[in-house]
Amino acid sequence: MSDSTIVMPGQQRAVVEEEEEKRDQWNSRTEFILATIGNCVGVGNVWRFPYLCYRNGGGTFLIPYFLSLLIIGLPLFMLELSIGQVFAKGNVLSYRRLDKRLGGTGVASTLMAFTTLFYYNIIVAWTLVYAWQSLRSPPNHVPWGESENRVDAERFWEHSVLKQSSGFEEFGHSIGSSQLIFASILAWLVLYLATRHGVQSTGKVAYVTATAPYILLALLVVRGITLEGAAEGLKFYLKPKPKILFQSTRPWLDAANQIVYSLGVGTGQLVAFGSYNTPNEDVVFDSVAIALLNSFTSLFAGIAIFSMLGHKAKRDGVRVSDVVDSGEGLAFVAYPDGLSALPGAGIWCFIFFITLFSLALDSSMALLEAWITMLADLGIFNDTKTAQLNHNYREFGVFSSCLFGFFVSLIFITRPGIYWFSLVDSVVVWGVFAVAVAECYGVARIFGAKRFAEQLHRMAGRRVPNLILYCWSTITPIVCFFLGLISLGITLARKNPKYEGARATILARLVSLLLMLGPLIIITFGIIYPDADWKRIFTCNFCSNTNKDTDSISSQAWTAATSKELESSTIRSTTNRNNPSSAPAATIIVDAPATLIPTSSSSSSSSSISSPANIELSHFPNSVHHRVQNNDNSPLTADGDYHNDEARRLATGSTDDDIVVQRPHHSNLV
Repeated sequence: MSDSTIVMPGQQRAVVEEEEEKRDQWNSRTEFILATIGNCVGVGNVWRFPYLCYRNGGGTFLIPYFLSLLIIGLPLFMLELSIGQVFAKGNVLSYRRLDKRLGGTGVASTLMAFTTLFYYNIIVAWTLVYAWQSLRSPPNHVPWGESENRVDAERFWEHSVLKQSSGFEEFGHSIGSSQLIFASILAWLVLYLATRHGVQSTGKVAYVTATAPYILLALLVVRGITLEGAAEGLKFYLKPKPKILFQSTRPWLDAANQIVYSLGVGTGQLVAFGSYNTPNEDVVFDSVAIALLNSFTSLFAGIAIFSMLGHKAKRDGVRVSDVVDSGEGLAFVAYPDGLSALPGAGIWCFIFFITLFSLALDSSMALLEAWITMLADLGIFNDTKTAQLNHNYREFGVFSSCLFGFFVSLIFITRPGIYWFSLVDSVVVWGVFAVAVAECYGVARIFGAKRFAEQLHRMAGRRVPNLILYCWSTITPIVCFFLGLISLGITLARKNPKYEGARATILARLVSLLLMLGPLIIITFGIIYPDADWKRIFTCNFCSNTNKDTDSISSQAWTAATSKELESSTIRSTTNRNNPSSAPAATIIVDAPATLIPTSSSSSSSSSISSPANIELSHFPNSVHHRVQNNDNSPLTADGDYHNDEARRLATGSTDDDIVVQRPHHSNLV
């Protein structure tokens, strides 16, 4: 390690330590791809897409679906993975590097991920209950298949698993079934064990949870299409009904919502996953491949679902439309009831619910990783002495988050829990559109879409298609803006909203309003207060004793603008204003991996630069991190990120002092 001396305004000096970036990375490209596939391919591919396809015109629904994928899903998917990879940080810090006013956007998206996790992990618990019941039952008999009608499947779901009440207000003996409580504890424990070591453990788990569902789905498809009545079910699934597309906006809204829901955009996990990539990962190709695979999986799962529903309709002597259900009703009532009549029903049911378990667990891991990555990047898990990430603190953070999530998720285990589940599931997606508009605006209008694409090209070696660039700058934000307005308007216009047939109480309506408008409020807060200290907000540390007369925190951003090299970076500084000539008390951190390249070379061991504009910060795949600490080795406390457009702006008020950089032995100084 080599040192560099920097003379700051007022002739303060600081020791610059140049060290390798210590951020965790995926062990291999395979782990990144599998984990990202697991994040995208979730239970919605199995229980939501097939029903939406049937309800909105069968094969005709694929037109708005793939159009939404092209102009909304794929551009946002590629953008978020790229943002994480380029800036090597999670949501909050990555968005602040685009523009400091976007810090609230990063916080909003991550909070949506954490909120989604509360109810999503209950799905894991449901699958564990059914998988256990399937495993412990005789091979040809399951508890929900005692007779050849659906009533028993519904009764088992509503009364044995959920102990469901008749409405929101009927808490009574509010806790539901004991088996669901134990399953929920196990679900959160499994989630903790899978994510406690970050991407090092998540990547390993993904080898199983991302691949097993395809093997198990293939078994279910093969079994389903060989059953009597399967052809009729597939006909209902894919038969085109073109008129539906022009009769209402519902197919178009459903298609857009499904794409956003399925790909997991706008909730932080993609930025987090991208931030653990190596700089030269071909994220452009990966985005296209994973997004298409996600859509293929939805179609494939629909074949398994509707072939079985066709067989069930044939068996019961009814129409397919009479046995079709949506959401959890499809996954935990209609489909299991169809499986219950097969030879070896217990085995087939176990295969199905283990498939759902794997899909749900993958998504839960990604949602939790988005939250933990944000906390780690804000320094909440840093060691107080070294100011470096403490992995023991991080693991404790994962445990604490899971424990907190378990207690919050108890609301979904209560007797009216299924109504709360339906409420949250129906409104939480709205905030994604607000985040999408903000991040597209940040990249395209503030940072510059072409500039961002050029940076990505230098890193990954593949150019972003022009269509994607146009979507980033124009189509995607406009479409998301109007979709968000329409969704919000439809929700607010409902005078007496019902969830799972239960009328929402005043409390339920207030919660739904908070979930819808909360992200927008946080985004607006970040714009109004761009210098907000998010770490202090999350730790509720509003009364810290900061001596503004001695060590005041200031921020400075340097920008480089040449015809070929443009790069985003953040520089922070702390100075002693009372005694400018005193011992060194300055800190500078170049947060983006960068190399310092003076515009004029020098044969001596140091180079003098007359102004910050003469230093170019260029991102290279194998460049190092420049970290500066106080000379007395005290922890760094500087905070505040400034966008590159504020180049040469010194928060200390000094702008004319020279800056001298002593050449490190192994830096790229020319």
